[in-house]
Amino acid sequence: MKFKNAIVLTGGIGTGKSTVVSFLKMFGYKIIDADKISKEVFEEKKELIQKLFNTTDRKKLRDIVFNDK
Repeated sequence: MKFKNAIVLTGGIGTGKSTVVSFLKMFGYKIIDADKISKEVFEEKKELIQKLFNTTDRKKLRDIVFNDK
């Protein structure tokens, strides 16, 4: 996909990301939800993830991935 312009929203829980996305949708912006995509990919690759990491627990995987130097 190629974009002339893009807006990227980041932030913690309760910072208003969903509210801003709702406004952007009202004005016709196309939205790409990285959280939604990552969950879909996770479900598609769950068996492989289990083989590679011996778990599909997202919290354990986060700890493994982000603590690996």
